[in-house]
Amino acid sequence: MRSKVSSRERERGLATLASNRHRVVAGRELVRLGLNQQQIQRRVSDGRLVRRYRGVYSVGPGALTADGERLAAAVFAAPDGVVSHRAAAGHLGLMSSRGGIIDITSSRRIAAPDGIRAHRSTFPRDERMILRNVPVTSTGRTIVDCAAAAGPREVERMLNEAYVLRLPVRPSLRDLLNRYPGRRGVAAVHAALESFEGGRTPTKSELEDDFLDFLDRHGFPRPLTNVIIRTRIGPLRVDCCWPATRLVIEVDAPSTHGSRPSMLDDRRRDRALTLAGWRPGRVMSEDLDDEAALAVEIHALLAA
Repeated sequence: MRSKVSSRERERGLATLASNRHRVVAGRELVRLGLNQQQIQRRVSDGRLVRRYRGVYSVGPGALTADGERLAAAVFAAPDGVVSHRAAAGHLGLMSSRGGIIDITSSRRIAAPDGIRAHRSTFPRDERMILRNVPVTSTGRTIVDCAAAAGPREVERMLNEAYVLRLPVRPSLRDLLNRYPGRRGVAAVHAALESFEGGRTPTKSELEDDFLDFLDRHGFPRPLTNVIIRTRIGPLRVDCCWPATRLVIEVDAPSTHGSRPSMLDDRRRDRALTLAGWRPGRVMSEDLDDEAALAVEIHALLAA
């Protein structure tokens, strides 16, 4: 026989549950707290609960955070559903998170509602993890899942991000390739592993990749990329830097650095870097059209 729960205890339990779960609760959890279906519906009607998916609610009005949206999708896919693929990569920080469709993977077939893309697969315990209270595929499994729709360069970027964020790639990609030899994306993972250089952080754009390819062609030493430098205006993330010569190169695309506010911000950043003891420089996409001239300039900057 279920013991009675006082109204105060119920509200305290609901508040605790919501605070620990990005405001997301499952209908079965509400029932365990002592709410019946009529009481749940009454809270939905007056806005104290918002129905996200079948059997999944958020406590209180307002949008959920990105973590809350992912958790709601995982709760919908319970008991063994996890956030996976590109949604997992966004949650882990391996890719930029832009919202949109949330991928989930479960061992059972799920009729996914709008906003969720369901995948059916079984996976061992070591291919799942909990991060910020959200069940998600492990770093290694996430990379392999994403490789099915990505090329070697994007896989390498994810490996670099994992290195920068100090995320252990578990299980290792070698182990996963042995587990799933015929899986889509295996070739991309193999190629990324062959070219990956641990410690080189990822680029943010194709233009940065083109600049790094230019440096390789002309025999220049590889810079550190997307490094945080502390300045008087706060920490700044720079595109490329060579610490030994205190040289910073920002690779600018006209589409993102052509407006007046962007130009003012660029100059403010350059002054801050100079005061911090660095030598800032900038390379535009047009500079790569004349590689010989740019090579002379980069050689002089690195030799200074």
